[in-house]
Amino acid sequence: MKSNRVALAVALGVMLLGCKAEALRSNPAKQPTQTAAPGPAHQHDEIHHASPPSHEATDVGHPHEAIDTMLRLDGGQPWAADASLVEGMGRIRDAVDEASARPALDRDLAASLARSVRDQVNFLIANCRLEPDADATLHVFIARLLHAAAALEEDPASSAGLPQMQHTLHEYPKYFAHPD
Repeated sequence: MKSNRVALAVALGVMLLGCKAEALRSNPAKQPTQTAAPGPAHQHDEIHHASPPSHEATDVGHPHEAIDTMLRLDGGQPWAADASLVEGMGRIRDAVDEASARPALDRDLAASLARSVRDQVNFLIANCRLEPDADATLHVFIARLLHAAAALEEDPASSAGLPQMQHTLHEYPKYFAHPD
């Protein structure tokens, strides 16, 4: 379990850095002009949020509780989902639905699903165009999916694997206005 928490913390850091790099590439006007110490991991962290807490430093019983506090709605309503978010989450849902239709997952199918989820998470990060609060909310779902993918690879029958992916996809439309 400790390795899952460390992997999740590393994944969150990589995701946050990935969005900042993509945001800078897509908007050269936001390129840093100084060469001093690097800024926050994500361009909106210094304004809206502190970086997500490390799971190793928390006393929470469930690995998602610390990052779940980052879930936000847009004035009480789900955030708008852009085309890349619809596409990436749709592909994840399709892969999870396909795996869920099987009576059981063997190691190869579990590894394939985990790879598919990671590939789509990379797609989401590379195409991140959400405003900072929506982006932070998306990162909670991304972290849950990556955690579930790691659990699935460790044990295809793990309740932290496919069932957690299903639960995450069930919760996602409460926070993002996703067609279907």
